[in-house]
Amino acid sequence: MMRRESAFIQLDAAVERSDVTILRGLPRVGRSSFLEDWKNRRADAMRCLVEDVRLEAGIFILDHVDARAIDQIIGIVRTAEDTKSRTRLVVAPSDLVTAERLRTTLPGVVGSVEIAPLRIEELAIEIGQQQLAAGPVEAAPLTAIPAPAQAADPNRHWLRGGFPGSLLAHDDQDSLIWRRGMLDGLLARDYTEWGVERAFPMGDMFRWLANQNSAELNENSCGFAKRQELKSAVYVLELLGLVRRLPNYPAGSSASMDRNQKLFVRDTGLLHASLGIETSTQLRANQAIGGSFESYATEALILAAGGRCGAQFYRELGDNGEDEIDLILDFPSQKGRLVAIEFKVGPNQKAKRGFYNGCAALNIEDRFVVHSGDAADLGEAVHRLDLKSAVARIAGKRGLRAAL
Repeated sequence: MMRRESAFIQLDAAVERSDVTILRGLPRVGRSSFLEDWKNRRADAMRCLVEDVRLEAGIFILDHVDARAIDQIIGIVRTAEDTKSRTRLVVAPSDLVTAERLRTTLPGVVGSVEIAPLRIEELAIEIGQQQLAAGPVEAAPLTAIPAPAQAADPNRHWLRGGFPGSLLAHDDQDSLIWRRGMLDGLLARDYTEWGVERAFPMGDMFRWLANQNSAELNENSCGFAKRQELKSAVYVLELLGLVRRLPNYPAGSSASMDRNQKLFVRDTGLLHASLGIETSTQLRANQAIGGSFESYATEALILAAGGRCGAQFYRELGDNGEDEIDLILDFPSQKGRLVAIEFKVGPNQKAKRGFYNGCAALNIEDRFVVHSGDAADLGEAVHRLDLKSAVARIAGKRGLRAAL
């Protein structure tokens, strides 16, 4: 199992804050292995069945929990509150229904930590490799990479995504088959509790959204789904962790809430599986490569901030066309500091005028370009960073050292 140091830190903090911590994550993302590694780091944690939880100080890890255990967990929490025992639970639900019922039944008691697919800096931790590129554009052919080093190659990480079963597959074809099988099983589940009819084609919806990746989502533009059906499906996909929505800046304002949100498929391996992209050669030739890299880098930078920032985009009609900032990260703990980021495929690409206009309109001085090459260029006023360097910079802005 590859180590997830950031998630270890987040879970340590969560169990101090909450009586119940839900460990969220997609199937096959590695939650059970993560929990075993985390338990071995602590002297106060043990894995057990729900019926074996004791009302005493300690952390009890409940893995693969389904809806049958919900009432027992609620009973444990309420009894622990009455007896003032410091009993803490870490729960890894096996389905979305269980996670959401615990969260809504025990408001103020339940916290959560997400185990996301493996991130680029987590690969660097595992293999001790200090020089990681961010994508296949400038890469050597995959056939030149020895099999034992597959997981270390960032070309594979962008192409295949961060699921261990996909990342470590024997070849690109096996990886694609794995991802499609995982998606098919997940999207065939019953989501009627969230207003998604049993016969609704969730697989088609996910493929349709993959074709809209990194664009603003028009909820009235899907030809095979009504607006409410689309809204319900996207909500479920977001709860699962398959897609991410970004609001238009400033988030939470009336103006932002009235405008379309930007939608991303969070794991680019799943994005490419839906688009039929099997190899790096196919990705380089596909018109979706720009949106794919934007999705890949956006997710990496949001996760690098460790949940301590907001994420938005900016798009306004200016005097000379659209003024646009691909990603704005805001850090409330740093007096609302804003960071503006532009994404480019290829190491020589520079930000366009619309990016500078947007930064000027919002008075953002902290800004940089993230490109798909393998080295940072700090020679210009607006730095052009490879993804590894950008992740390190964002991680540093929350007071943590990047795991590189």
